Amino acid sequence: MRILLASCQPRLLGPPILSALLFWIAFFPVHWPWVGWFAFVPWLAGIARQSNKQRLFSSFAFGVGFYGLALNWMRVADIRMVATWAMLALWATLFSVILGWVVGKIYTRHPQGGMVLAFPMAILPIEWMRAFALEGFPWYFLGHTQHDSLPLLQLAELGGAYLLTLLVALVNGLLADIWLGKNNFYPNSVSIALKTMGVGLIVAGSILYGYGRLGPTEWHEGTEIAVLQADHPQGIRNSAGADQVRLEYQEMIRTLFLSGLKPLLLIWPETSYPALVDITGLNNGIWLPEKERPNRPSQLLGASTLVEPKGQPSKQFNSSVLFDPKGVPIDHYDKIHRVPFGEYVPLKEWIPFLNMLAPYDHDYSIAMGEKRTRFPLPYSPNPLLFGAAICYESGDSHHFWSLAGGDGKPPVDFFINQSNDGWFHGTEEHEQHLLLLRFRAVETRRPVIRAVNMGISAWVDPYGRVLNPKEIPGHPSKNDPKIFAMTKEELPTREWGNFKQNAVVLVGPVPKIAQGITKDWAILQGSWPGIVALGSLALILFGNKKKARD
Repeated sequence: MRILLASCQPRLLGPPILSALLFWIAFFPVHWPWVGWFAFVPWLAGIARQSNKQRLFSSFAFGVGFYGLALNWMRVADIRMVATWAMLALWATLFSVILGWVVGKIYTRHPQGGMVLAFPMAILPIEWMRAFALEGFPWYFLGHTQHDSLPLLQLAELGGAYLLTLLVALVNGLLADIWLGKNNFYPNSVSIALKTMGVGLIVAGSILYGYGRLGPTEWHEGTEIAVLQADHPQGIRNSAGADQVRLEYQEMIRTLFLSGLKPLLLIWPETSYPALVDITGLNNGIWLPEKERPNRPSQLLGASTLVEPKGQPSKQFNSSVLFDPKGVPIDHYDKIHRVPFGEYVPLKEWIPFLNMLAPYDHDYSIAMGEKRTRFPLPYSPNPLLFGAAICYESGDSHHFWSLAGGDGKPPVDFFINQSNDGWFHGTEEHEQHLLLLRFRAVETRRPVIRAVNMGISAWVDPYGRVLNPKEIPGHPSKNDPKIFAMTKEELPTREWGNFKQNAVVLVGPVPKIAQGITKDWAILQGSWPGIVALGSLALILFGNKKKARD
């Protein structure tokens, strides 16, 4: 910190703050994705002319500026979450400081490569580390800015969101080199024309690859699924009686049945079932359907669950619990990736004051799940399996990859993401949360069906399209929840916000999986940034003996 303060000069603030603003603009709520292609140029051009100490200060300013803006939606959840917002922003800023230091080291030791070498080699492993450090924070990657470009999004099947980060980072690095060369700050060992040609060919090849991989949305016939989306702010959920919440969901179900639709499965959002469910002894039993399909659907509850093993302490979980049409439990999935301070307080036994950052006064901690469940889709004409991901597990690519067969077990046919976004009152968090699932769908080539309290519930097909729901006319009364049927058309991103902060029922069949890449190649999706990290380290350790700049 003393180094940062000693290097604090007003003239150093301009480039990083400008880059922070540009990068923020590329995401929601502004959502100008094209800005992502040059957002880092001012910061990179500044780093090239700075000393190591100045780079640390500049990088700190960028991180605080960007994450302070990007994560401001956290503060609306609870007054105590303001401190959590500040802590997470500072934690993410630490990775920005490391990023600036690594970029500077590679640039000064390999000036002939310029920023087109230094920036991609640094940002990939830094994003990778941020995704896994402690509980991980895999949001706001540079590659995420391009979620709305379907051709480029298809690259995610080869290398996840990291591959899009590489592509966008190459363009940012090239533009920074052009700027530096124009102003005589750039050592022109490798011609700008050659670099421009190389990056241009990579971008063009990526677009052509993406168009070649796009395909039509196809349905599994007879697999209608309904998603129940309530509009309960977290404060109301905390204070409302269980009977009131139950009545509102029953009203949605009643309206659905009066419409004449008969889905196989009803999906509740995360922790929306208004009672504690005892799942003691419920472990992967063999479920055999009856010969005739019942009139009622099965239900996937998002529920708080309890396990009371004999002679052992009880545990509570955040779970997805599947019940057959008769109300008999089939199986459950307990959330593995818990949210710090949202679902438990880390290190509270050693650092008690951390409890002050939690949104509740009581001990609300849940236990961590231990298995990734494959659920059967009851009474499906074709046997289908699905996997569940709860809340921010939408950002855990390893979880989705494992359920898609990466762990050696039978692959699922689709995913269900249950979430409670009632904490965030219609902020841009809703859109940011949904865009992550576009990457998960393409990475696994499997559709994702999303059920969210307060929205945005959605169907995402295997190509990353968020499908467009069309309202079914003829409700029993004006006060009934609206019912929407899914189409094969894409829902424009500007219309995503129409499906948050309202009570709706979405109904549609399960999209079919798309043909993906081989499993052997898919293994590299999550691990190859680690290989880049080793390459980045080698560039730092084995660069020019005499540095070009310090």
